[in-house]
Amino acid sequence: MNKNTGKSVNQIAQFFLFIIIGFLITSCGSEDKPRNYTVSPISLSVERLDLELFDPSIPMIQKNKAASKKYGEFYDRYTENLLNLGSAKDPALVGALKGFTSDPEVLSIFKKIQALYSDFDVIQSELTDAFGRYHSAFPDKVVPTVVTFISGFNTKIVTTDSIVGVGLDLYLGANDGFYELLRYPMYKRAQLSSEFITRDAIYGWLSTEYQIEENDKSFLDAIIKRGKMLYALDCLIPEIHDTIKIGYSGPQLAWASAYEGHFWGVVVDQKILFSTIKGEYAKYLLDGPFTSGLDHNSPPRYGEWLGWQVIKAYMKNNSDISLRQLFELDDAQEILNKSGYKPKKQ
Repeated sequence: MNKNTGKSVNQIAQFFLFIIIGFLITSCGSEDKPRNYTVSPISLSVERLDLELFDPSIPMIQKNKAASKKYGEFYDRYTENLLNLGSAKDPALVGALKGFTSDPEVLSIFKKIQALYSDFDVIQSELTDAFGRYHSAFPDKVVPTVVTFISGFNTKIVTTDSIVGVGLDLYLGANDGFYELLRYPMYKRAQLSSEFITRDAIYGWLSTEYQIEENDKSFLDAIIKRGKMLYALDCLIPEIHDTIKIGYSGPQLAWASAYEGHFWGVVVDQKILFSTIKGEYAKYLLDGPFTSGLDHNSPPRYGEWLGWQVIKAYMKNNSDISLRQLFELDDAQEILNKSGYKPKKQ
């Protein structure tokens, strides 16, 4: 056999070796994957309250009456609590809405929304897939109607018992001039773009259904609850990147992974893990440019990251537990004990 033949045989052998190694890596990592839920064939309704109220071809008195009938409690909350214009039942609301929809700055916001979201098909498809998986995971739960609106920069997500509302003026893009004028900090602006809409809608709906951020019994309880939410995003929106799920930049995500073991040591050694005193652990759950008490390169809400890793470990080691069963478990200590969680070492 000549040298060239020998070289080609070695190249072929190396090629197949790489394939085998790749297969083994994929196989070994497969059990780390979140629960797989099929997309149920649902018909998700997306209603555009923003377009309806700004339609110049229909009198405001007619638009107000139609919206009140169509959206019920949601419309009451929208006009009274978000826009602070008064009750839907107050005759004076019609005049207030006329003023709101003709205000030059509000019209400028509306035009930006039209430019970005006149075609909502792609986002509606993402929402349909996400809520289709939600329906598979939680078949007895309501699949909400999605309603888009202009919030006056008040809120991104509003929920009632059958509606999840999306404030599109808070998804104009991180570099939008309005956010600069309003002096939004950069860490907040980073999440004010279209790729966060589906994530926020699912997170907002689930957190309302399961009262995630209420009545934390301890730091462990708080991070386990928030870890469940992030794991739900793994299952229901598997196609989005982890940076979108938790709202970290790429470097922040890398920092979180690198310092996981160190942070675990801190909360254990300082007896924070089981603390029931919110003042001792709140800083690890608050939003901001970084987590208070940690390096300035750290991501915010680092407790959430930690809870996410514990839940991933729990679901990996308890393959009989469904996403629905996970949300019904309320003993954080038991989840930690059964997770077999071992933090990554630095």
